[in-house]
Amino acid sequence: MPDEQDEIEATLRELVDERGCCLVVTTGGTGPARRDVTPEATEAVCDRMMPGYGEQMRAISLRVVPTAVLSRQTAGLRGTSLILNLPGKPKSIWETLPEVFASIPACIDIMDGPYMVTNDDVCKSFRPCSLVRKEKPSPQVTPREPPGTAPADHRTSPGGIRPAPVVSLPTEAATSGGSPGAATAAGGLVAIAMLYFAAGREATGTSGETVEVPQGTTAAGLVDLLVARHPALEGVVGSCVLAIDQEYFDHTGDAALPLGPGTEVALIPPISGG
Repeated sequence: MPDEQDEIEATLRELVDERGCCLVVTTGGTGPARRDVTPEATEAVCDRMMPGYGEQMRAISLRVVPTAVLSRQTAGLRGTSLILNLPGKPKSIWETLPEVFASIPACIDIMDGPYMVTNDDVCKSFRPCSLVRKEKPSPQVTPREPPGTAPADHRTSPGGIRPAPVVSLPTEAATSGGSPGAATAAGGLVAIAMLYFAAGREATGTSGETVEVPQGTTAAGLVDLLVARHPALEGVVGSCVLAIDQEYFDHTGDAALPLGPGTEVALIPPISGG
């Protein structure tokens, strides 16, 4: 949505007051640029602020890059709902969200919200003993490894996330019956970093993998190649967008994506509130 404070405030009020969301997550608009007004919009609609979440995210990001001090993420409470600002870059979200989310179920419990259950293999949560229910529903998500790979050690994986090996996906020429080398000869292959969230992570069994694709690949072409690798994505991609360095691309787009070596491409389902 546009970086307009009035529109962001109106959307946050709608999600909390009209739709009854107990948790609203925004992405982006938290830097020092003039157009970055998400923290101001969040503060304007919240009754009380929860500065610890912003402090935690900056502490996490400072392990990676010194410019993390420029981030202004915050969080606050509107009624019995939590509004949380996340960074705009998919890589930064991937780095911070697993640790930040750990305390969110307990926060919502304390506000008499729904009892949230997480799958520890995907994202761990922490509750004081006084908030733990003796009988709680078991999450149905069962993470799996891509065929032919060994399980990763979650204690040493970033954010407790299961990584995947480098994958060379079939080129368009190969999948259409043409010469497998045609696309490679025309533009060569480029290794990109694919990031998956929520339903995409469940469908692929991983949160990230390095993928080699032909240069000049379109959004639609990349999605087709990913579905060829992970058939379970077919039922997910219809509601997703591709994100590259805070720029979003429709999954049906036919323009060449700005891909280079190491480019991070996130497949994002509609899970955020802003």
